[in-house]
Amino acid sequence: NDASALQYTGEVMRDDEDFVLQALHANPAALPYAVEELRSNRDFLLLAILKDADVFQHIDEKLARDPEFNLAALRHNDEVLDHILKELWSDQAFVLSAVQLHGAALSWASESLLSDREFVLAAVKRNGSAFQHVNASWQRDAEIVLTAAEQKAEMLRYAAEELRQCRDFVLSLVQRNGAALAYAPGRLRHDREVVLAAARNNSVALAYAAEPLNSSRDLLLSTLELNPHAFSSVPRKLQGDRDFALAAVERNSEVLCYVPQAFQQDRSFVRAAVERNGDALRFADQPFLYDRELVLAAVQSDGTALRYVGEAMRCDKEFVLAALRMNSSALPYVADELWREREFLLMVVRSNHSALHYAGEDLRLDHGFVLDALRANPEVLTSIPGELWCDTDFVLQAAEANSNAIAHAPEDLRRDRNFMIVVVQRSGHALRCASPALRADAEVVLAAVHRHGEALHHASEELRHSRDFVLSAVRLNGAALAYAAWELRSDRAV
Repeated sequence: NDASALQYTGEVMRDDEDFVLQALHANPAALPYAVEELRSNRDFLLLAILKDADVFQHIDEKLARDPEFNLAALRHNDEVLDHILKELWSDQAFVLSAVQLHGAALSWASESLLSDREFVLAAVKRNGSAFQHVNASWQRDAEIVLTAAEQKAEMLRYAAEELRQCRDFVLSLVQRNGAALAYAPGRLRHDREVVLAAARNNSVALAYAAEPLNSSRDLLLSTLELNPHAFSSVPRKLQGDRDFALAAVERNSEVLCYVPQAFQQDRSFVRAAVERNGDALRFADQPFLYDRELVLAAVQSDGTALRYVGEAMRCDKEFVLAALRMNSSALPYVADELWREREFLLMVVRSNHSALHYAGEDLRLDHGFVLDALRANPEVLTSIPGELWCDTDFVLQAAEANSNAIAHAPEDLRRDRNFMIVVVQRSGHALRCASPALRADAEVVLAAVHRHGEALHHASEELRHSRDFVLSAVRLNGAALAYAAWELRSDRAV
């Protein structure tokens, strides 16, 4: 009944924190009668304020003017807002810090601050809920409203009516915070584009769409394609619709995580799902990852699905070959162990030259193996490591196996006359890859024609029109006649 009664108690009791806390709870005005040590103890005062904000009215004037202590008190009890000194509400830094703690603090800010657009924008950036305390003029400011409602969707309720009715503004907002759809006008909750934009980043936004949009299969599937979590907001009847669930998984494999458990455990459903979208295997129950037939169906749809199966299956040569026959994009997910096996790699290279990229380094740089691979698949040329093309022995053997190989040799080799003579002696067709100067060199061309008469086709125009040269060529290989100049093919002596 009388706060001053505390001063008449013994010093031991006035120094007892628990006792004084009880006394302050009974009457906050008793604080000035506590011992000095407690009246200046910040931790004690904050504990007292936590129990009763009115204690703040009786603190020492120095603390009452201390911004940091005021903010600490506000963290403990937001009812302190009623007791903070007016002078602090003109301090921009203090008010922004207070607003960050409690949006309602903005309503105590000085009129000059509330009239300052940059300050108000900074305040709602700190705490979107502060928007409900701004002046009416700022409720029409698109940037301020957007900043606030992006954090707190319900702030759209406090925006000026012209902004709430503006389709472009609401569309921009729901793209950032889909939950704002709940506070949009009814006509915009009927707008397909607005609803889809909202559902893209907030799975529950569908619940705020108006009929019949919230049950439109087309819109729901478009939403799930962007946001699989939205499946939980799909009408229950459609959640249990097998065809709808499969169509949703086809759009977004992650939807498999959200379909009814009965579907997740149903092999025929999962099989149908991975046939439509192989990536769905990533979200299938563990037992299905060991189902060879089901995994192959997934790989056929999407080669990358091979990455989701166990190591043992990715090391199974027969299974992996079957998978690669179905979809070569599974190549990167074959177990490393298999890429070190010569016979396995050759089998794969026959149908896919890029498999050479995945071979172990020992095999990729093995002349014999790479040449075998080249003989098995001419397209391997584009996958041969660059360092092999600097080896003249390898280039000679590669050109013999495939005349196009010389095109991949370094430019300086293809200009080397002695080297190219050796090359065309092994494969006349390699003349096509020689430098223009060498294709006009009679000795080089004759060496090529001797091996393959058709090589004359790659000789320079000058040589193909030279009667003496063509006579020399056809004496070496009669097949060269077909590639001589037209007038020489009518020459009886030639």
